[in-house]
Amino acid sequence: MKITIESSKLVATVVVDGHEVPARIWTGETEAGIPVMCYITRIAPMIYKEAPDFEDKLDEFERDLKRQPARVDMGAIPLRLIL
Repeated sequence: MKITIESSKLVATVVVDGHEVPARIWTGETEAGIPVMCYITRIAPMIYKEAPDFEDKLDEFERDLKRQPARVDMGAIPLRLIL
């Protein structure tokens, strides 16, 4: 399955192994057009140091992630309820 997602300004809290972890909510859809919501707790670029524009791409990635999302209290969502 392939999905296309876009970061929203919403942040929720998910419960992982009994610990509350902040997760930015991303929204999008599958190839078939089915709407999805993703709770992203970690994200890392797959940019290799050997790439000629490694530093530029890494700087852009970090700038985009640092944009402050709005903090929305959606309550804690147990990980077992998320696929």
